[in-house]
Amino acid sequence: NAAFAYQKEERLPLVATPTLLACAESDMLLPYLDAVAALMPRAERYVARNSADMVERMCAFLDRQNAAAA
Repeated sequence: NAAFAYQKEERLPLVATPTLLACAESDMLLPYLDAVAALMPRAERYVARNSADMVERMCAFLDRQNAAAA
């Protein structure tokens, strides 16, 4: 599985772009979300209850990024 084999610890801290780290409550990667977020200084962590919740959070995140860039 590529998600587990990738060397995240040395590369993720280099991500300088604001990033939404989101997954569902039932996502198999949920146990790793906090560890990944800790590696990314500009990451926003979010756990969605359902798909509508996920879409709403993604749109809000993108709206904030667009407003900040304007």
